[in-house]
Amino acid sequence: LPTTTAVSKSCLVAGTLEQTDIQESGYTAALKSRFSDYEVAYLPKVDDLNQRNRFPENLLLLNYLPVDTTLHKDEKQIGVTHTAEIELFLQTLVDAIVQFARRARVEENLVVYIASDHGSTKIPTAAPNPIDVKHYKKEAADKQHPSDPHHRFLAVAAQRAQHPTDYDQQHCYALPAAQFGVSASYFIPRGYGRFLQTNESLYVHGGLTPEETIIPFGRFVRTELQVLQPAFYLEDPRLRLSVKTSLTVRVRNPNPDDLVNLELRVSESDLAATIVERVPAGAQQSVSLPLRVKTRPGAAPLQSITLEGSFEYQGNMVSLTTEPLAVTVKPLTEDKTTFDFDF
Repeated sequence: LPTTTAVSKSCLVAGTLEQTDIQESGYTAALKSRFSDYEVAYLPKVDDLNQRNRFPENLLLLNYLPVDTTLHKDEKQIGVTHTAEIELFLQTLVDAIVQFARRARVEENLVVYIASDHGSTKIPTAAPNPIDVKHYKKEAADKQHPSDPHHRFLAVAAQRAQHPTDYDQQHCYALPAAQFGVSASYFIPRGYGRFLQTNESLYVHGGLTPEETIIPFGRFVRTELQVLQPAFYLEDPRLRLSVKTSLTVRVRNPNPDDLVNLELRVSESDLAATIVERVPAGAQQSVSLPLRVKTRPGAAPLQSITLEGSFEYQGNMVSLTTEPLAVTVKPLTEDKTTFDFDF
């Protein structure tokens, strides 16, 4: 659950729409009440998973905060893009779960659910803001947090929320406390408007944008890896013996995921292999392979070549299994003379 928001996270764990409906105190008690058929445990940090080989419980709730923490930091502060930073955190989380599954020997029956209680909205500094920031700062009635204004919501007096002005209705959604069952009345900007100027490259919460209100939910179970071998075609099957040249091969990936670090070599050639960084899912691309096929005295004329190598698919190394590709061997020298015997 990559968020530090206690209100909506509590509702998600307890399975309720309103915080006032939660009878239990703490995540563990809420889990036990909701999943009475399970022995449950709450893990506040990923190190709690790393330090254990096995749990007597069969339902674990791991609270993973680094993603949310990163989103609230300015990219200038962290020195890289949010995407790059979060990819590292997600990889760390995946590795921790995989290693635990192996230590606990539950790889066959482990089911992993990943969810969040809300999304995030990134508003670029250059995005236009139709809201009069000074006007709403002056009109704010948030007495609980007077020194902590927010980009995407503003607590206002109940009377103001019940009777918004034309300007309010043009730029804000009004949420009266009595109507929506919340502790205070709020204005929420329409679109990507905000009550504070955006001077940083960061994500904010509290709005009603799709990226804020549509949240991720994933269920992961162990499945047998199904890998289809890539297909290979020669764009020009003609080659010359004993001469270093390039062979253009078209590679097609029939799988639903990318092929990574595809290593290709011609078994009949004495030159090193070529590494293709990525072949996108369902796509095809041309690859140039260095080639030099030596003459083989006494051997039958060369009629085909075979590609060898390996590739990475979903984190697993797979050896290539290919069919021979038909080729035509050209002589070392060719007579360029053209004779015309047309009488």
